[in-house]
Amino acid sequence: MGLLISLVYVAVTVLGLGILVVGLIVLVKVNRLLTVRLRETTAVPVAGEPPVTDPAASPDTDSGMSAERPMKAGDHHA
Repeated sequence: MGLLISLVYVAVTVLGLGILVVGLIVLVKVNRLLTVRLRETTAVPVAGEPPVTDPAASPDTDSGMSAERPMKAGDHHA
C-alpha cells in the first residue's frame, strides 16, 4: 500500500512540474511574440533615413475639430 501511495505522489509531482515547465515555455514564447510586435509598432530612428511620421498626427490633416477659435476654460460642447 505504501508503494502505491509513493507512486501516486511521484506521478502527481512529475505532472505538476510538467505543467509548470509547459507554462514557462508558453510564457517565454508569448513574451517574444509581443516583444517583436512592439518593436514593429515602435518608431525607431535609423541613421540616414527620414523620420517616419504618422499621417494622423500631421497638423495639416483634418481631425474633425473646428479651427475657428481655441477652446477656453468654461466653454461647453454644443
